[in-house]
Amino acid sequence: MSGGGTLKGTHPLHIGALNGVKPEIIQVDKTTMRFDGNNVDIDEEMVNLAAAAIQYDVITQGLMDKFNVLGIVIGGRR
Repeated sequence: MSGGGTLKGTHPLHIGALNGVKPEIIQVDKTTMRFDGNNVDIDEEMVNLAAAAIQYDVITQGLMDKFNVLGIVIGGRR
């Protein structure tokens, strides 16, 4: 099996349309630099992690509720 080929999409927003996307690197230099050259603020990262976890929980709970409703409508299960 040879590796790779081109992706074909039937809609402009499919994965193949992402070929022109370029990543953007943003370097933050307004924070305090530690002795080891790292300027990552662990407290800020933990707050961001907690916020992302809460968003994930809310979204997944909403999806589970929708699927439960669909299951009741389709199959009559409770």
